[in-house]
Amino acid sequence: MPINRITPIFPLEGQDGEYGYVYSDDLTTVVNQNLKNILLTRRGERIFLPGFGAGLQDFLFEMPTNMLLTKLKNVISNQIRKFATYITVKDIQVSYSGEATIEVSIKYNLNGNNISGTFDTTISNILEHTA
Repeated sequence: MPINRITPIFPLEGQDGEYGYVYSDDLTTVVNQNLKNILLTRRGERIFLPGFGAGLQDFLFEMPTNMLLTKLKNVISNQIRKFATYITVKDIQVSYSGEATIEVSIKYNLNGNNISGTFDTTISNILEHTA
């Protein structure tokens, strides 16, 4: 029986028999991990892909206005459209909650499948990230 192993789960930890890391075979887990990488990577941080990343940490200390929330949604949407072409975004919600904390919720469909998912994360000034 073949084992479907799509990608290692980050952060890399633990052992999974002969493969060395814990792997995921769930597509929504993989998509959520990729979305997290897009949101948390700053532009210029990724070698050979200087335009990759939404860099949400750079917006933590901005004054939360409707204009800024619209800008954040556009940045996220453009990054997903460019670097996660395998999903269709249905909805993006961005809000500031508390001091220097951004909450993001992305509802998506996986192209070519009947799989849908929601990715939720919180980015704060103390770098607590949840998915």
